[in-house]
Amino acid sequence: MKTCTWLSRVFAFITAVMCMVLVWAWHAEVPTGSIPSVEQDQTVDLPPDLYDYRYCEMLAAFRRGLNVYVSIHSTLGLNECPSDLWDDIDTGALAEEVEAAMMISNGPRFWVVNGVEGEEGEEQRVVEFGGLQMAEVGSIEMKLWEADVDAYEEKVIDRTCVFVFYAGATVYDITSPSGTVYRMLSYSHLVDRGLSATDLATLGDDLDLPVGWTYGVSVLTEECRVGGGLSEAVTIQDTYLNTYQEI
Repeated sequence: MKTCTWLSRVFAFITAVMCMVLVWAWHAEVPTGSIPSVEQDQTVDLPPDLYDYRYCEMLAAFRRGLNVYVSIHSTLGLNECPSDLWDDIDTGALAEEVEAAMMISNGPRFWVVNGVEGEEGEEQRVVEFGGLQMAEVGSIEMKLWEADVDAYEEKVIDRTCVFVFYAGATVYDITSPSGTVYRMLSYSHLVDRGLSATDLATLGDDLDLPVGWTYGVSVLTEECRVGGGLSEAVTIQDTYLNTYQEI
């Protein structure tokens, strides 16, 4: 299906913040068309350490005039997004089926954090796409002109979750010329399907960083908690659509 300009902008914005949807999301009244609920019969236990844990998301985008509404669905906790099912999803056909302007596949993604903490929310609605059950974890409403975002451009988002990095963990940071440090939260296969956790140590050699920006790798001597219950977070993405948050 041909991707029009406004949908491309929405996709860029959404992928900039989607690694947070495990425990937070903006909530808006989304015209979800005919996305039916299903009885959950898929479940998987999350590991005690989320590092390099795979998950996928499917976004349903609806346009009403100058407004864009997006419902967000995640495999986290339901399944591990097996490739044989994920790769076979036809987003164009799916969009027609659920009466959406576009279905956006965001994944697979892989956590670079060790843990995520957040308040327990209400019971989530479960849907199914291509044999993969997903929980509806949130929704976003925006104006078309609010969707523009480029690599390394800051985006301020609402969130209350805390990302935990254990002592001894290797972390991957981007530093701006002003000294602001952004720590990687998740890496993505949206640009490079072969990217792996072992590649992150040398990823800086391949990034198209702006002048004065640097990529660094370090090992933590003590636990690091990014977030701390604040109501806003500042995020960026690199050219591989890996997501970082200001620390």
